[in-house]
Amino acid sequence: MKLKTLALAILMAAVSAPAFAQTALYGEVIEVRVTNVDVVVTGKDGKPVPGLKADDFALYEDGVQKQITNFLEIREDAPSALTPAHAAAPTAPGVPPASADDNRRREVVVFLDNSSIQPFHRNTVLPFVSDFVKNNIRKGDETAIITWAHSLKAELEPTTDFAAVEAALDRVAKQAAPGTDSGADFKQFQEHLTFVIRAYQSSGRTPPWSEGIATARQYAMAATQQMRQRVEALKVVAASMRGASGRKVLVFVTEGLSSNPAEAALVYLDSLKDQFEGFDVPAISYKHDFEIDGLVRDVADAANSSGVSIYPIDVGGKMSGTDFADASETRMVGSLPMMVAPTASMTVNGIAAETGGVALYGSTNWKLAFDTIANDLNTYYSLGYRASGERTDHLRNVVVRLTNKKYAVRTRHAVIEPSAASEMTDAVTAHLFREVGTNGLAIRASAGTATADSGEAIVVPLTITIPTEKLTLLPDGADLTGSFSVFAAFLRKDGAVSKVARQQQNFRFPAESLKRRKEITVKIDVKADTRTGGISVGVLDEPSHSTGFAAVKME
Repeated sequence: MKLKTLALAILMAAVSAPAFAQTALYGEVIEVRVTNVDVVVTGKDGKPVPGLKADDFALYEDGVQKQITNFLEIREDAPSALTPAHAAAPTAPGVPPASADDNRRREVVVFLDNSSIQPFHRNTVLPFVSDFVKNNIRKGDETAIITWAHSLKAELEPTTDFAAVEAALDRVAKQAAPGTDSGADFKQFQEHLTFVIRAYQSSGRTPPWSEGIATARQYAMAATQQMRQRVEALKVVAASMRGASGRKVLVFVTEGLSSNPAEAALVYLDSLKDQFEGFDVPAISYKHDFEIDGLVRDVADAANSSGVSIYPIDVGGKMSGTDFADASETRMVGSLPMMVAPTASMTVNGIAAETGGVALYGSTNWKLAFDTIANDLNTYYSLGYRASGERTDHLRNVVVRLTNKKYAVRTRHAVIEPSAASEMTDAVTAHLFREVGTNGLAIRASAGTATADSGEAIVVPLTITIPTEKLTLLPDGADLTGSFSVFAAFLRKDGAVSKVARQQQNFRFPAESLKRRKEITVKIDVKADTRTGGISVGVLDEPSHSTGFAAVKME
């Protein structure tokens, strides 16, 4: 099924002005930000190295060395203690001290790409997922289970209940997975080529090479579209973890994720070139027509902006032709039975390397994979440095080195400080799947009766109420002014997520009427479809960047 990116139309209504209460007026807001980067250090044996100090690290952002102002070592075999990185670098005024508990907390999301996984392969891995959760998730940690089968489905919302995790994994194991469809599509492509060759041969002719190319291109276009859908789903899941605190890990169980999904078909066709006439150029020479440019970067950006490390596990096993290795090296180990393996290997290893994770590709050593993730959760370092400049969605390259010790260092390769608008966009999407934080603006949202629009489209009237006392009011002569933006997105019952729409609203009223103004009410129309399962609403107070979130369930 084609993943629909659904448009969301929002029409802002006039701001009503019922009775209001006293509110705080505008004051200067000074924002001091600290960027945290989690770092895993391993020895030659691949095991974590504990006991390092802040002075053992050097951190660079866009080539400029940054002072490490916050330093935290996480060790499960020893009490965690938050220590100042440098005696001369006290916490900046207005910045609350970091909480060791927050940094030690873990959020683990297991994302099963059922659209590509063969059910047997999936069910072979699930017991290792269960053991990993049972042995490593502690009180205060949360685990979520999400599946993709041409639509996203939260099989289990973030929970600390291991019994609930076990039950969710049991349900998933019993589900039919459409992963067999992708294999069937490729087999159908192969069978069609065989049919064409035999049909021509039965009449004493040889099929033209152009017909083989046309057949391969048709398959390649469909495979590329499906791959784009899988990638978008992965980005949504990574973005949905923004609201979590502490260490965030996304275990991505997939099969055959590649930035060039057409390669297999083109390679196969080239193996049959002697069965065709008029051969001019190899089919593989067309592979760039189907390359998904920037796949690794797009996924990494979504993860890095949410502080998520991705651990891809390709359940294709030894047929992939590589072994389990530190993803920061993206090196090939062993022989390749097919020419297509390098692209798939580089894709999953690239995603892991850019986000500070490790990939399993070409192996069935599931225990080693999950032991590696456990080690990364249980022993690592959190380095913090003060961010500079405004938040402008700019990607900043990050390099962490050891000053005097020769160990392997693994961390995400970039940080992205999203603008307030981008952060809200991600948060509203995430709020469809999980609580993204406190409702600081104390907003309320409710839905009226939906009306038919056209086709499967419906219009859902929403009413959003914001307490005036929560908004920042700016004096302007005899008036008070303010500005806020409303963000909205919806989740269909089949799991697809719409684009996030934004509408800014400015307001003004006489200062003398402040005591009478208790709330501001906004009415919006959300254009969704008949399968909409829920709507997420966020409000951003523009002057202070305070936020509020609400979720509306659709019956």
